Parts: sequence; structure tokens; C-alpha cells
Amino acid sequence: MNTHILSEFDEIYYDLEQITINDVYIKNRDETRIEFNSLNFKSAKPKNLSFHDYFFKPFKDTQPNTYRVLSQVKEKFFYAIERTDMPEIMSDITAFGININGIIIYLRYTPYISDDAEQNEYNFPVEIVKSWLWHSAGWYISDGVNYGPLAPSALPSSNNPPLGSICSDIEGKGKKAREKVAFLEEKFGQPFLVDYEDDDSYDTHFQLRALIDTRFNLLEQPKNFQLFSIVNHAKKDMFFIENEDVYSVKKLVNPAEAIDKYAAHLLSRQEGFFDFTAYGEDFQY
Repeated sequence: MNTHILSEFDEIYYDLEQITINDVYIKNRDETRIEFNSLNFKSAKPKNLSFHDYFFKPFKDTQPNTYRVLSQVKEKFFYAIERTDMPEIMSDITAFGININGIIIYLRYTPYISDDAEQNEYNFPVEIVKSWLWHSAGWYISDGVNYGPLAPSALPSSNNPPLGSICSDIEGKGKKAREKVAFLEEKFGQPFLVDYEDDDSYDTHFQLRALIDTRFNLLEQPKNFQLFSIVNHAKKDMFFIENEDVYSVKKLVNPAEAIDKYAAHLLSRQEGFFDFTAYGEDFQY
């Protein structure tokens, strides 16, 4: 699907003992930039575990269909570097990832992976936290050496933009925006947070935060889906919309199972696309 991106890197290391952070050019080198570099997976992983066991074993009981796919992967994890040709402006670009059946997947590192998983600020299903987000801050299918913090992740990540970042037409004071916000507020039975600069509204208004967005350049499918958790609401359900359409919102029934089957379908390269509407249910709170 996207193995061509490997040719865009200048160096790829499949043995991470051959590379240290001192070998990476980081402009204005400081501890923050170093702490967030994915090479830190090397020290985060217990020495007696392989990367395969470290990342894949948590899926065994929580995402069994995905685990069956991951457990067959023989490719090694890699750390790749695209050397900067403008060192006065930018650092080297680096990525940590693996080839799963012809799909290059990057895993994101932060020093807060364990804390974020424990806090689960956005109320994700525990099965998702204890698999996808247990040892990684996110799984990304990219079409280049880099990926932005708000790029559609296709797989679960802890970059969780609010609904307004995906459906920007709900922001503002136009008639259509007001109608969509009113629709959501009637559907969920609570005011919806639109203005993120209004600190007083955080305690009274609910949010929808994206866990998965199936829009990405290399997957051609007749529909795309955005999956959301709900924050600051009495319910702790998951929801999805189709093609960034707020009016299509449905409750996601059995979200851990739905995500498990979706990921297994995607990573095993099955024909066709996974339709989340089979797990959709209308609702009114």
C-alpha cells in the first residue's frame, strides 16, 4: 500500500543498537525534543522482550482478531531517518515503525504514554487503551516520511482532535453551523462545546473527540468514518459519523469489537472496505 515511503528515508535501522540519539541532528537540541523522539522506544521496552512481544502481546486478550494478524508479522521494527538538507532551519525527520503486510505503520512516542493510558482522559474503551495505546501514543498509516498531529490516523491514536477540527462547518455563527450544533445538543441532551477558548464552558458542555479517522490518501473506499468518544457527559459511549457528516451520527455498539474487526480487516489487506454502519445504532439522550 505505502511501502514506497521507505525509499524516501536516507537511513533505516532494523537493529536499534546501531543508532543513538546523538546520531540524529536536532536543531536547537534540547531535552524536550529528545524526550519525544521515537528512538526512546528502545529504552522504554524491557530488555528481555522483543519489540513484537512488547507491542503485540497486549492485543491478545483485548483485540483478538487484530492480534491474529499481528502475531503472523515477521518483519522487524525499524527506525528511519531522513537527513535534513537545511540544518539551519529544520532537524532530521525520524520515524519508528513496521511493515505489516505491505502497510508501513508508524508508532508515536511520548514520555507520557503510561500516564495517558492510566488517566484515559477521553473515555476510550479499556480494550483500546490496553492494546493500541498501552505502549504507544498512536499508530499511523502515512503517505510520507512525516505525519502531522492532526493527520487522519486510520488507526487508534492519542492525537484526538475535537469534532470541530474534522467538521469545521460546525464552528462559527452562520445558520448552517447553528443548525448543526442545535442538532447535536438535542441529540445528546446537553450543550455542545464549540468555543475552546471559553474556559467556563468546559464543565457544562460536552465534547466529541476523534479516536479514528479513516480518511487517508492511500485507502480508496466509498465511505469514510470518524469515530469519537464523548467527554463531560453522563454517557460514556462511542459514536461515529460518515464522510464528516454530523447529521449521520450513530452510537457505536460494541466499539472494542468493531475496532478490532476493522483493524484486522485493514491490516490483513482484505478486499473491500469495513463498514462501521453494521455496528451503528440510532440514539436519543
